[in-house]
Amino acid sequence: MSRVSESIIVCAENIAIASLFHSIPHPPLSNPQIQVPPSDDRHTLSLDHERQIASTLAFLAHTRNDAEYIPAVCIEEDSKSDALNVVLAINKVTALDGNDVLHEVQRGFDALFALLAKVSVSDCSSVKDQIFELIVSMCSSRILSRLRLCPSTKDRMKRSFKDTLYELGQALTHLKKHLPHDSSLLESLETVSNRAKETRKALDSWSRHQVTLRLVEIVESIYRIQQIGQLQALLDSIRNIHMSPSARESMANIVGKISRYREAARFLYRIAKCVPLARKMRTVPVYLPAEAFARPYTETYTPDLVKKITEMSYRGTQQKLLKEICSVLEMNEKQAKNQFCRQVENNLKKAKIHAEVQIIAYGELLGRRLPRIICSSKDACFLCNLFIETYGKMYTPRSHGRLYPAWRLPCLPQLEGLEQRFCQALQNKLEASCSALLATRRRVLHPLPAESTLFTLPSCGTTSTGNLSVKGSECDQEDLMTGSELEQRSSSQECFHNGNSERQCLDSTRKSESIISGDENSIEKSSSTEPKHERASFPSSEINQGHKLREAVGPNGTCGPLFAGPFKITIEAGSSSHTVEIEWLSNMDTETAHETALLINVEEIHGEMTLDDNPLYMTARGKVLRLSWRNDGC
Repeated sequence: MSRVSESIIVCAENIAIASLFHSIPHPPLSNPQIQVPPSDDRHTLSLDHERQIASTLAFLAHTRNDAEYIPAVCIEEDSKSDALNVVLAINKVTALDGNDVLHEVQRGFDALFALLAKVSVSDCSSVKDQIFELIVSMCSSRILSRLRLCPSTKDRMKRSFKDTLYELGQALTHLKKHLPHDSSLLESLETVSNRAKETRKALDSWSRHQVTLRLVEIVESIYRIQQIGQLQALLDSIRNIHMSPSARESMANIVGKISRYREAARFLYRIAKCVPLARKMRTVPVYLPAEAFARPYTETYTPDLVKKITEMSYRGTQQKLLKEICSVLEMNEKQAKNQFCRQVENNLKKAKIHAEVQIIAYGELLGRRLPRIICSSKDACFLCNLFIETYGKMYTPRSHGRLYPAWRLPCLPQLEGLEQRFCQALQNKLEASCSALLATRRRVLHPLPAESTLFTLPSCGTTSTGNLSVKGSECDQEDLMTGSELEQRSSSQECFHNGNSERQCLDSTRKSESIISGDENSIEKSSSTEPKHERASFPSSEINQGHKLREAVGPNGTCGPLFAGPFKITIEAGSSSHTVEIEWLSNMDTETAHETALLINVEEIHGEMTLDDNPLYMTARGKVLRLSWRNDGC
């Protein structure tokens, strides 16, 4: 038996016995970011920007309602051409499997990147609308499936989203009767009801005329529902008799996922406007050579569970160990052996090389260092997460923890060392699982995870402890959504799925509010619409360029006005104490910020909007201000 055949078989056996123990080895988890020494970090993109772009494009790459071809993306900086390579792969069984899907996504990305190349720093034109329309057109099949307007490839036709909206409207009518007249939810309830009706009308319009523009209107109207700040609180307030918990959860999930197409379009437009490299993206599809998908020779091979157990036990205890394992798993030895054999044979004949693994293999084949982050349209499975962790040169933001038995490694000599390390890591996991199984005398069962979450998020309770309301004059609010805001919105949805305590923690971080204004023609544009409180005020201060000012703001207190070049800043705290740091960046730091940060032009803001970036970078008349803050408690 060749070395390649042996490594593939060993991996298949390890996976088969792992699936005997449990189908979900660990619950969903977030991975820590890899630490890149400053001397080795030659990236122009910040780590956050790389993650945001990769996450956004991975989400958009899943264009079909087909779980067979899950995509993964990483962003590679090409120093020779001063561009970004968007490395794209999909799950494959053979070298030619799914190439039509890969070509389709590549065409969509190429068209998208051509539009992003037209974005200019001063542009506030129709390009952003074209980007949104293209994304909806590219992902129309997936969007229609999410809206239950077309059947899934594996499920029967689910309940239409239009019916869910009608049920929501009826439930809100009942809820309105039971809310106090002074309830803060009443205004949001009316807004949700009206916007739900608008969405139902948009759905009716699409059913009569099924074109992309009608689908764009649907996505836009659902995004307007998502924008309602107390949407989740309203859903939580509905009684089960009027709308079941599963229907409410489905409602929140669909609204969040569909809104992401609108948010993705705005994020990509904005980052192309602020980061020159984002205007120079190109698609690099991964095509591994045919030998990577070669099947091992198995004519003389028969799976042997007892032999596998031998590797995990002391001499003379193999049969006893197998009996104990079967007892805990509540199956007899024959059932265990048959299941093990079937799983190994299925793996050797039908297993896929997942997209994340292909991207790593692509980098090793070319002999060059890949980017820091790899993102899939779904969270990484247990085996992909372990493989990336073993690789050690990249990280993936999240893993849903589920083990897919039909998973395999590529047959490539360049991966020999990595294969051996991975098989050993999996063997270590097996031994730990076996020990825990026998020690506790029960199988560890984790709930079936949600495999697709909306981007990786910072955990609540960090330094990002307040919202920023920015008021100005002329630019559309849509242009000013930043990547961090996009992710923070995801955070609210993820916390909902993870339990009330996390949601309450997130809500508590949103109690502080700051008001920033551009001092255009000596007209002060900032004003608070919140109820007046008694506030401690600080004297006016001036910040010189290249310097910073740090101020403590007590509960319900104010700081300012502070002056820094064209900026006039007044900061208002909520019910907690905050420490605020404001820095007017030097000319050198300003140039760096234009290349690496998402800047908010306060001269272009019309109306009020909420941001969660911390630190926040603002620009006016070519100058840049950096504002950061932390919550010091009550």
